[in-house]
Amino acid sequence: MKTKPAITFIAHGSPKQEANDFLKNLVAQLEDQGRITMGFLNFDTPDIKSALKTHIDAGEKTIHVIPIFLTPGKHVKEDIPEIIAAFQKEHAHVDIVIKDFVGNHPNFLEILKEC
Repeated sequence: MKTKPAITFIAHGSPKQEANDFLKNLVAQLEDQGRITMGFLNFDTPDIKSALKTHIDAGEKTIHVIPIFLTPGKHVKEDIPEIIAAFQKEHAHVDIVIKDFVGNHPNFLEILKEC
């Protein structure tokens, strides 16, 4: 039986702690026996590398990274891939896959229509 990959969600982070806490609480509702983490580019912890390291320390061999971004801007196209590539070099025994950003999910338009 194939095991589901661990997941790290990535957000930009905000200087407003309530915004970061909102995302942490949202992701906590998806919790799957410690196999889901949240990492921030800025303003809060854990940072992306620390969130990924949590999975590696737990013995995970495959990690999916999901950017919680609505548009394919600089963070999605450059910053996150650069951070992941550098981390991957340090942990070549783990398969880290950057999945598509949330705003490009096939169901995203349906969600907007429901609002």
